[in-house]
Amino acid sequence: VDVIAPDHTWTTYGGQTFITRGTSISSATMAGVAAGQTVVTGKDPLRVEQELRAQFPAPITNEP
Repeated sequence: VDVIAPDHTWTTYGGQTFITRGTSISSATMAGVAAGQTVVTGKDPLRVEQELRAQFPAPITNEP
């Protein structure tokens, strides 16, 4: 785990609202945030990655 990301999202389609959960949506959300930050700020993608890792750090656990 590199960063903390939302584990769910709501999507409206055909007048209905659906909830999607799991790591797939978390990965897609963070990829979209990173891409958006890169485009909007003009920053290097590696810099954006560093900033996101600092802003949303993974929890420290005692698990091996």
